[in-house]
Amino acid sequence: MGFENTAGAAKHQAVGIRVLSDQSIFYNCRFDGYQDTLYAHSHRQFYRDCTISGTIDFLFGDAAAVFQNCTLLVRKPLPNQACPITAHGREDPKETTGFVLQGCTIAGEADYLAVKESSKAYLGRPWKAYSKTIIMDTFIPDFIAAEGWQQWKGNFGIDTLFYSEARNTGPGAGVTGRVTWPGIKKLSDEDILGYTPAKYIQGDEWIPSKGVPYTPGLFAGTGLATVAASSDSTQAGSSSNTTGTGPAAAPQAGSSSNTTGSGPAAAPQAGAENGEVLVLTLKITIP
Repeated sequence: MGFENTAGAAKHQAVGIRVLSDQSIFYNCRFDGYQDTLYAHSHRQFYRDCTISGTIDFLFGDAAAVFQNCTLLVRKPLPNQACPITAHGREDPKETTGFVLQGCTIAGEADYLAVKESSKAYLGRPWKAYSKTIIMDTFIPDFIAAEGWQQWKGNFGIDTLFYSEARNTGPGAGVTGRVTWPGIKKLSDEDILGYTPAKYIQGDEWIPSKGVPYTPGLFAGTGLATVAASSDSTQAGSSSNTTGTGPAAAPQAGSSSNTTGSGPAAAPQAGAENGEVLVLTLKITIP
């Protein structure tokens, strides 16, 4: 199953798909675009064995979403543009939303790798003030900037966001050079368990019956599998975000200023019924 927006980097914001339904599941799907590819808008979502490609903020929204064993593929942007991968949009600290990348792989297309020195990639940036993203047991390549996370505009959100990295691998996984904003968190072993799908999106209640591969806790071999499956972390569920526009264009590499792009193209809404596994192919062609 594939979803593609062919607008290209020059057309700026161009959503490939917008997902709003609770208990959404995507298995072995591909989402291709450039800026703002996958709009994980709201509610609980689970992605397994999927590939998501893009240039800027290509995984964004305010859902409580777990991406398990997925590939995040960075594509070539416009000259000297930076490539932040995630842009979570939590606006209220009471919202139990956030993105979790678990056992994923970050990679780059060949044409991006040719320009990686002038177009640095980042794990993400705060679209809204309480942006929340946890990356664990994920392969991080060398083209991810040493700072790890990128500012949105000035100091916006750096005190109130919630970003954490845990037990990642790869040449870009070292945290020595990471930004030291107040919102950067170091999670305990039990905290990490709270962001597995069984705990964070109550996955045991609705994912197994759909027949897709699903690891409710930590992947085997992470070193935490024997920790008791309990956590004080808040379980995720509803979202109050109703914004219909995606993040603006990313600043040029090395810059903290934000460059505004055009509004996102109209996107299909996925998952008409809760818990539905979608079976369709959709390609959006922009002339």
